[in-house]
Amino acid sequence: MTDSPDVSKSTRSGRKRGKNDQPSPAPPATGGEIQDGCQFCRDALSDVNNKLDKILQSLDNMGVRLSTLEASYQQTNHRVDINSKEIDDLKTSVEMVEGNCRSLKDLIDNRSQCNHLEFNKLDDQIDDLQNRNRRNNIVIHGIPESAGNGQSCEEFIGKFLADHMKLDGGSEIEIERAHRTPGHRPPSTGPNQRQRPRLIHCKLLRYTDRQHIIKNAARHLKNNPFQGSNIFISDDVTQRIREQRRRLREQHLQSIRQDSRVQFAYIPMSVPAVISYKLKSGSFKTFRMGQSNLIS
Repeated sequence: MTDSPDVSKSTRSGRKRGKNDQPSPAPPATGGEIQDGCQFCRDALSDVNNKLDKILQSLDNMGVRLSTLEASYQQTNHRVDINSKEIDDLKTSVEMVEGNCRSLKDLIDNRSQCNHLEFNKLDDQIDDLQNRNRRNNIVIHGIPESAGNGQSCEEFIGKFLADHMKLDGGSEIEIERAHRTPGHRPPSTGPNQRQRPRLIHCKLLRYTDRQHIIKNAARHLKNNPFQGSNIFISDDVTQRIREQRRRLREQHLQSIRQDSRVQFAYIPMSVPAVISYKLKSGSFKTFRMGQSNLIS
């Protein structure tokens, strides 16, 4: 095989170009091509201008929006300032209202305390008036329900004082009214106990007769039952006094009796309720609810 000569591709003129030959220059543009290029440039510039106009319009819109936002921001700041002032005013008003409420509460507490003291004072006065109204009364415990049938309660009590108790001057004691406690009989105190009879309340004409009966009742009724029932006579006092006597008996009487300085102590039928006691030194003392020291 023989080597073929190094031949380059042919040019447009038909002449074969060698390896080291330079390319031939482009042919000059025609008038139509120039016009087309100019039109293309004009179209490109117009498109660029349109886009720039849109960008400028967008910037103008953004400026308007920013101005609107700035105005809104200023209005918001103004409203915040107004609201802050209103909040401060409200805080001041709330503090004033709280101060007035505290003053009103203190006033109500003071008045309530005064009213409470006045109510207690009135209650004491009412209780004292009730006890004074009962100062001529006695209460007889244990008289059987069947006793005195066919007699008035006043007649029966008069005969009981004179005949059964054999009280000095018993026939001369005048009884204004006498009756049993209204209502049902009180229940028995145990399973083997009889039902207790109702109390008999007696109003005497004279206070001295009442004191005479109270003073001698224990001596004349001791070991002297009536129709098989033990009889006890007490003064007629309010529930408040009875409760005070019960508390004195349960809470303080035994303590006073156990004191080495005390000779004897008891709860008398008196108003107000007290514990009376005699010291070995010979002096008599009393103790009532609310005292700080038992033995003074």
